[in-house]
This record gives sequence, C-alpha cells and structure tokens, in this order.
Amino acid sequence: MASFREKIREKSINYDDAVFSVLIILAVVKAFLAFSELIPKGFSNHMNDIFNVVFLTVGAYKLFVLQKYTVKQVFVLLFIGAVCVYSDFSLRRFLYIPDFILLASKQSVDFKKSMKLVWKIDALLLSIHILAYPFMYFFFRERVRFTIRGYNNDTGLRHQFLLQHSNVFSMLLLWTILAYIYANYENLNKKKIGICWLIYAFFYLFTNSNSGLLILTFVSILYILTDVLGERMNKGISSLSRYIYAALAVFFNFMMVIYTYLVGFPRLIWKAVDTFFTGRLKYGAYAYAKSGISLFGQRINLNVKDYWEGFWIDALPNDNMYMFFSVSYGLVFMLIIAVLFWKYAGQASTDEKLMIIAYSLYTMMESYVTDIHFCFALILLMKYAWGRSPGFGLKKYEKQIIKKSFDHNNINN
Repeated sequence: MASFREKIREKSINYDDAVFSVLIILAVVKAFLAFSELIPKGFSNHMNDIFNVVFLTVGAYKLFVLQKYTVKQVFVLLFIGAVCVYSDFSLRRFLYIPDFILLASKQSVDFKKSMKLVWKIDALLLSIHILAYPFMYFFFRERVRFTIRGYNNDTGLRHQFLLQHSNVFSMLLLWTILAYIYANYENLNKKKIGICWLIYAFFYLFTNSNSGLLILTFVSILYILTDVLGERMNKGISSLSRYIYAALAVFFNFMMVIYTYLVGFPRLIWKAVDTFFTGRLKYGAYAYAKSGISLFGQRINLNVKDYWEGFWIDALPNDNMYMFFSVSYGLVFMLIIAVLFWKYAGQASTDEKLMIIAYSLYTMMESYVTDIHFCFALILLMKYAWGRSPGFGLKKYEKQIIKKSFDHNNINN
C-alpha cells in the first residue's frame, strides 16, 4: 500500500487539496463541539481553544508556505484581512478571521473533492446525535433540552437532537444534504433528490424548522426543471444566482429603514410582510432604529426587553442577515458578497449556481450563513476570484483565451 507521500508524488493526492480539507474539517468539527450537548461545556471550551490554535497553524501554513501571490492579490488579501480582524474585535467574536482564512486558502484547491469528504463527516456527526437522542429522551429526559417555538405565543416544543437549538440541527441537516448534492451532482438523479427531500421532511416533523424545508424544496424543483428543460432553465438559474442576493439585500434593508416613516395602511402592509417572515423584520427595524448602520461591524445589545413602535421586543434574534449585516455584522461584508455573486456566479457551473441561490435565500432566514464551512457557497466562487476569471491581472490575449474557455464550459453545463 502506497504511503501518503508516495501518493502525493504520484499526483493521486493533491497536497493543496489535502491541507485545505484538513482546514475545513477542523472548522466543521470545532463547530459541532460547540453546538453539541453531548460534550460537557467546560471540555467543549477547552477543545475549542485547541482547535482554534490548530486551525490557525494549518491556515498559516497554507497561506504563507503553499500559496503564491501577485502584487494585486497581496494588497487585496491584506485589506480584506485587516477589515476582518477589525470587525472581529468590534464584534468581540472570532467570526470573520476563520472565514477569511478558508476563503484565502482556496488557491489551487479542487473544492468538490474536499466536499466529498466533508459531507460524510457532517453526516457522521449528525448521525451520532440522532442515534443518541432517543436513548437520552427515554432514559435521561431531564437532561434533554427542547426549543420552544416562541412566535405569536406558540409554545410548541421542537426537538433539538442534542444540539444547541432546533434551528442548529436543521441548518446542519440542510447544508449536509446540499453538500451531498453539490459533491455528487454529476451522478444525481430525480430519485436521489427525492430521497434527500424526504429525509429532511422526516426530521422537519420533529424540528418544525420551515426555512430549510422551503429552501431544499426550491433547490429540488430547480434541479428537476433543469433536468427537464436543459439550457432554457440554465439561463434563468444563471440570472437568479447573479442578482438574487443583491435584490434581497436592497429589499430587506429598505424594509428595515422605512418602518418608522410608515403610518396607516402602508404600516399594516409592512406588518403583514413581517408576519410572513415570522417577525424577522421588526427585529432588524428595531436594531436599525437604536444603533444605525455599521460599515465594519459593531456590538449591539441582543438581550433587550423593550416596547417599541407597537412591538414587544423580548430579545434580538439576528435571523435575517441582510439586515443584521447592515446594523451589526458590517455592511461591507454584505456588499462584498453581493459583488462576488454578481461578478462570478455567471461563470459558475449549474451545481454551483444552485448553492449560491440556496445561500442567498438562507441569508434572509438564518444567521448561520456566516459559518461558511457549513454554508459553503462563498467558498465555491474563490476559484474564479483567484485569477481564473477574465480581467484579474492578466494580459489581453490571456483574458480572451480564458473567456472562451469559460463560455465553452457554460454551454456544456
């Protein structure tokens, strides 16, 4: 049996791929440890520190030893890296630095190969919690926590499956399924898509998490239509992947800013839209009214209890990230994402476009999109942003050659 070093020498294993896979797996396992109720809190905090050190070490090795840069890339990375560091200090969270390292480490990496491993690890860790849950539920009921629905006086219990929140379980399940779809897209068919949907629908009976079910249903429909209609559907998916994020960002920020200026019937319409989004708009509008816009991020009080403009604000869940990017997490990051999708989504393959659409929709429903090791659509685009796309520090004739290659690939997709 050939050794790891021999396989690398024979090119059966790409060393950059292997190091990047280690990096993203570290991020995934670290997050599971933080989310899991199977892990004692003190031990989880200790392991979190260890994983952070190892993650930063592997990331530094990939960035400073394995990768090469143009002058332009150096300045871009330094600027974005500095913004991420500043924002993390402003938010007092270790949030953007790991995301930046993952994105910046994408050079010379076949991400689909990494995701073929990552989705299996996600599924394994989820399975452990799912299998342990009935045992804990029947024999150690007092140790099992539930999520209360908590909207419009709905006190129904939602099962968490030994994770931090039912929405955490739903997020992990959704993006594990999406990672499977992406990693195996070439061998996918309607039957496999249907099985994926049924798996999520089964667990929906326990979690009652609407966001994931809606998004997976939409992605499944798009896949089936693409399979049936072919090129005609691909054009629509291409446009949707390029513009949906920017369009939703404009819509939700407009709704966030406009509320206090509305009276009468327009305010009633606004409240109806807020009800449709299960109260997400009012939290963004409240946060904006109290804290304003933040370009690079600011820490706001999430533990509020206030009566404001006809609403009781009992807490400040940051579910709609289009609004909370603007108010708390940093408007600049939402703008960067919108530009990346607009510029590069048109060059992406169909499976990549479906993930971009899923990410854009999920951003209006949950804050977990900042965990890009799970919600991985941003990482997909880095192969284009790293210089393989036309117009990134290349000579004119090189741009034309690459553009023809991308056009040919898009036609095939």
